[in-house]
Amino acid sequence: MRKRSAIIFGLCVAAAVAAIATHSNSAGHVAASQTSQLCRPGDRMVRFSVNGKQREALLHVPRGARARLPLLLAFHGAHYGARFVSTYYGLNPVADREHFAVLYPQASHDTFWQLSPTQHEDVDAVRALLDRAETWGCIDASRVYATGASNGGGFTARLGCELTDRLAAIAPVAGGYSPLGACHPSRPLPVLEIHGTSDQVVPYGGKGPDHDGSVAQFLGQWTELDACRGAARRSTPSHAVTLLSWVDCAGGSVVEHLRLAGTDHGWPGGDTAAAGLRSHPIPKHNPTGVNAAKPVWSFLSRFRLPSGPGEA
Repeated sequence: MRKRSAIIFGLCVAAAVAAIATHSNSAGHVAASQTSQLCRPGDRMVRFSVNGKQREALLHVPRGARARLPLLLAFHGAHYGARFVSTYYGLNPVADREHFAVLYPQASHDTFWQLSPTQHEDVDAVRALLDRAETWGCIDASRVYATGASNGGGFTARLGCELTDRLAAIAPVAGGYSPLGACHPSRPLPVLEIHGTSDQVVPYGGKGPDHDGSVAQFLGQWTELDACRGAARRSTPSHAVTLLSWVDCAGGSVVEHLRLAGTDHGWPGGDTAAAGLRSHPIPKHNPTGVNAAKPVWSFLSRFRLPSGPGEA
């Protein structure tokens, strides 16, 4: 009787173990399936909830995607949404060639990113989006970057101050910096700023007698925050383009600035026609011929978090 009971008990245990193994294999298969679905090449909308509010971002995964892709967050300007800048910025062809993913988040109120330090909804949403992206199985959390133009450029600069623990480097373009509050990054951060000298929306020299929001003030702030020593190196990589580089900075960080003579407001080289904006192209004047997508990625791709959670 005891022998029979032991046999029955053993069979029950074996069945239970088999059931658990089957469940585990099924769960693993589902997780793998979800990961491959999210990370397959192409464009898709990612929807998520933050503090009870629905948010969304357009995700582009390059063709020939590999595991652990770098991720670039690209923020739209005022009045232009994620779908528009996914074409206008021209980042997707660069992503396909250089093998990185791009996320184009949508602002909380569809038009403006929050630049005031008293508003936290958009910053919280970006952090939540990054938390989610790191579960997909194909994102290198040590190589996450941010860029954007105009209001999106100002928001990129804000994230450089508040999400230093998540971003390896930032590249604001034609950003509006005057509404930003005090900046307290947790570590030295590599920064590239691109701005046209004829910007009529956020003037290169700032506004008012204090030159509020000027490019010089912005660069001065970051060279101080990054403890850069010495004067900037100056070069002219092409016609009407001046590159200023501060390379002797703390923690291996670098501060750079592309000064575009005669260029007005917007993302230089942006494809407004392809993006559906056939009138009032932005910028209207770009005598430099610079396409911002190329120097932005060339700069950002040089850096990774010193000890990022996804770093091998």
